[in-house]
Amino acid sequence: MEDRPGSLLDALRPAIKTGWRALLREVPAVPPGSANLVNSGMLVLMVDHTLDRLAARLREPAAADRERHDLSPFAGMSRDCHCGLNLLLGYYEAGARALRESVPEELGPARAEMMDRFNQLAHDEMLALCNVCHFRNGPQFNHRPGTGPPPA
Repeated sequence: MEDRPGSLLDALRPAIKTGWRALLREVPAVPPGSANLVNSGMLVLMVDHTLDRLAARLREPAAADRERHDLSPFAGMSRDCHCGLNLLLGYYEAGARALRESVPEELGPARAEMMDRFNQLAHDEMLALCNVCHFRNGPQFNHRPGTGPPPA
């Protein structure tokens, strides 16, 4: 794969970071009654590392048979998050919005590839966290409004 999306990410990185960090201030805090080990303010510390990982993914060749995550990448994760406490949902939603707002639509395929790789990264990270959640086999609780269907 040519490095156009990677170069594009490098050029737009300051704007993406600024937008992402501003959007993270809007991410709701962990719901009351849950373990407050991480809060949305701490998530800003992950932005550089996540953008580094995105840059690395953009340099990898695309697999022809990979699942695309460019339409509604977080809908499935929001619905599948059993407890609604996964702060990465808000973190990656803010990141996706920052990318959409910072990367011009006129860049077409390069923009689409960047969004797809970002969404793959987000999906992988959120799934990994949900897979180790100690609420995953218990009753659904503290479901964050707006993150999918309400608890049954």
